[in-house]
Amino acid sequence: RSYTLTTSSDNTANVSPGMRLRTTRTVSAPTQSASLNGSTQYFSKSSPAGMTFTDDFVVSAWVKLNSYGAVGTIAARFNGTNGWALVVTATGQIELEGYNAGGGNYSLIASYQSIPLNRWVHVTAQLDMSSFTATTTTSYVMIDGLDVPIQLARAGTNPTALVQAGNLEIGSRNGGVQPFLGKIAQVAIYSAKVTQANIRATISQGLVGNETSLISAYSLSNSVNDLNANANNL
Repeated sequence: RSYTLTTSSDNTANVSPGMRLRTTRTVSAPTQSASLNGSTQYFSKSSPAGMTFTDDFVVSAWVKLNSYGAVGTIAARFNGTNGWALVVTATGQIELEGYNAGGGNYSLIASYQSIPLNRWVHVTAQLDMSSFTATTTTSYVMIDGLDVPIQLARAGTNPTALVQAGNLEIGSRNGGVQPFLGKIAQVAIYSAKVTQANIRATISQGLVGNETSLISAYSLSNSVNDLNANANNL
C-alpha cells in the first residue's frame, strides 16, 4: 500500500526509493489453523444447509499463502457448472466468483493488489451480482480490514444471479480442484451483504457463529465443526 510519512527532520540520508516500511498490525493473526499441502488436502461438506443465496453474499478468511504460481481456492461451493468461489489467483489477487449454468458464465470481482507470501492476511469479498458495481456497499474486497481497489468482470451470459450446486469445500473446489497451498483459519460465509464496519469488528475478536446473515463459520482451530446452527460440519 502507499502511505505518506511526515517527519520532523530531513531523513533523505536514511531513506531511498524502494525501501519498505513496516507498520504495527491493526489486527491479530490466528494462533491455530489448518495447514494444507496444495495437492490432496481439503475439507468438504455435501448438501450444505442454509446455502440458498443467489445474489448478494460475503466470504472471509484468514490466509497464509506459501507461494504464487497457481490458483488456490480458499472456499467454494461449485460443481464445475454452478456455484461460487473465493480464490487467490496465480499472482496473488483475491477474487470472488459467481456461476450460472456454465463455467464460462460468471460474474466476479478481483483485487488489483496481491496479498503477501508467508504472512497472515485477513481477506473479505462481497459480491453483488445484480448491481455489478464496485463500492463499499455493493461489491468490495478488503485486505486486513481495509477496502482495496477492485475490478469487475462478466463473461458468457453475464449472469446477474448464481445457481447453488456442489459440495461446500474449504481449500479447494469441485472435488479437490485448484487446491490451496498454505494455511487457512476462521472462514465465514454470509448469505447477504455485510458492512465493512462489521467485518472489521470480527477480524480480531473471532467469530461466534450467530452473526447476522452468517450461514457457516469455521475456526479450523483443532476443529472442523461449523460454529453456526446450520451445522455444516466438514
